[in-house]
Amino acid sequence: MKVRNKELVQKEIKREQPMIVPNVKPQEEPTPPTEEASKLLAQLSVYKQNLVGTMKEFNRLLSIRTLAENKSINEKDNEQSIVNKLAQAALSVEQLSPKEGLLALCILAIRQSLSLRDAGNEMAYKISQLEEKIKTLESNPVNAEPIKDVKKQMMEISDVLKKLAQGGKNE
Repeated sequence: MKVRNKELVQKEIKREQPMIVPNVKPQEEPTPPTEEASKLLAQLSVYKQNLVGTMKEFNRLLSIRTLAENKSINEKDNEQSIVNKLAQAALSVEQLSPKEGLLALCILAIRQSLSLRDAGNEMAYKISQLEEKIKTLESNPVNAEPIKDVKKQMMEISDVLKKLAQGGKNE
């Protein structure tokens, strides 16, 4: 019972102490942006929209399934043009809002890396399933010659995927 009384006394002491309020000034109305600041904000908005649009173009570019050796000169020029536009759009944003353009490109690169990893993992899984089927077919040598060719191709693909998983490093 004494402990409870002691707690009550401590609460009463706290209530009696004056509350200290820091020196706070009343909030002033925010000043409207100057004409120059408004123009810069509008320009930044346009640059950001341009960057987002260019990122969408870049993502569409990544969805093209043409092998590099089968691309025309125009397709290669288009790729380079989109990469240049992406860099220019990021630099434009960067000039008005430091680090924002760079951050946008970093986020894009990270997302694309994750997408490539996922695609590589999916391909590796499908290859492992095909390798299992090949082993099953090899154990039943009805027509083993075409199976050997497919197995060779699968091993080549597997080697490419291993290099991709290692970040393109040569062993």
